[in-house]
Amino acid sequence: MRLPWVVAFNNDQEGNFAASAVLELLAQGKRLKTHNPDWSQELEAHLREEQQKLRQQDRGFSL
Repeated sequence: MRLPWVVAFNNDQEGNFAASAVLELLAQGKRLKTHNPDWSQELEAHLREEQQKLRQQDRGFSL
């Protein structure tokens, strides 16, 4: 079994256009979309979430 290619583009008009062009060439491709406008903001949000989880664990809290 071959895993699909994963492509990541910004969630804007240019990102959508580029992703469509690439996915035409990669039949097994899969696109990851961000919740934020671009991947930098997406990664920063993820980092903040992880840091908050670690702080809560240090305080003895768990969700």
